[in-house]
Amino acid sequence: MDSTSSRCVRHGRRLSVASLDRDRASISSGIALVARQQARRVVLVGLRGGERLLADAVAEGLAAGVLVRLDRRDGAAPAIVVSRPEL
Repeated sequence: MDSTSSRCVRHGRRLSVASLDRDRASISSGIALVARQQARRVVLVGLRGGERLLADAVAEGLAAGVLVRLDRRDGAAPAIVVSRPEL
């Protein structure tokens, strides 16, 4: 079953397929910006399905030659960070 075809309940709210699709598109766009060297780093915040999509995002980033990670800072919303690998 595709990850977008099932429903996820988080904090009493359902993540819709459309919401997950928007989050996935945002992550893919961030990966593309960094992979094409149009940005050194992209920080995505406010993605309701970000943590759920993280494993796929990491794989997509590796295929594009960039790093994707989750950043959890005290008191801040989790963010997905896309960056170039350190050489």
